[in-house]
Amino acid sequence: MTTTLQLLGGFEVRAGGVRVDLPAAGERLVALLALRRGPQTRDVVARAVWPATTPSPGARLLDTLLGRLSDQVRQGIDVDPHGSLSLGSGWDVDLDQALDAARRLHVDPTPVGADLVVFRLDLLPGWFEPWLDEVQARYRRLRMSVLRRVGRHQLDVGDVDDAADIALELLADDPCNEEAQLLLVEALLARGDHALARRTLDRFRRRLRYELGVEPTAGMRAAIARAEHPARGGV
Repeated sequence: MTTTLQLLGGFEVRAGGVRVDLPAAGERLVALLALRRGPQTRDVVARAVWPATTPSPGARLLDTLLGRLSDQVRQGIDVDPHGSLSLGSGWDVDLDQALDAARRLHVDPTPVGADLVVFRLDLLPGWFEPWLDEVQARYRRLRMSVLRRVGRHQLDVGDVDDAADIALELLADDPCNEEAQLLLVEALLARGDHALARRTLDRFRRRLRYELGVEPTAGMRAAIARAEHPARGGV
């Protein structure tokens, strides 16, 4: 039976479609093994899951935790002859699927299926673990890069609503992201919403000037000109 592991947008384990509840330490253990592929020594695992404990109590806590896990989860954790732990092969991990999709979208930025939903989700949001910080930041950079590429593609093929939504997602992450702001303005102009494009540009121009002390780039100035002087028939 395949066990599914959700790490994007929150943590969840399902076995045969049924949710499996884990103690908080069990969630940390499974997430750690999913993100650090390959055998992890018991000391490394114990320090990550219980950072405030010394090695000997941590090892005892790990033994206790493994005994408390459900059969489906415990059987999905491999233990090698040296006692090191790793995630078994019977897991279906959503992060792996997202990484595969990111590689595909790098070649062809045409989104399929749930791509646009998946890349709006952060990795384990609300989790604050020292071993997780760098992985979260790296995945977030990848997620933003994918969204920029897909957003530009959607605009180029005329799907201006998707492009605008993606631009807003990028701006929620970084309000001073000029590339995302330009994508949003171009989507609004393509939709014929010149008035909103002008207001959006004006707010962004003020933000750049007062928060960063800079002026818009040439590409943004061209968008400003198009918004301020729309072609005949524009709003």
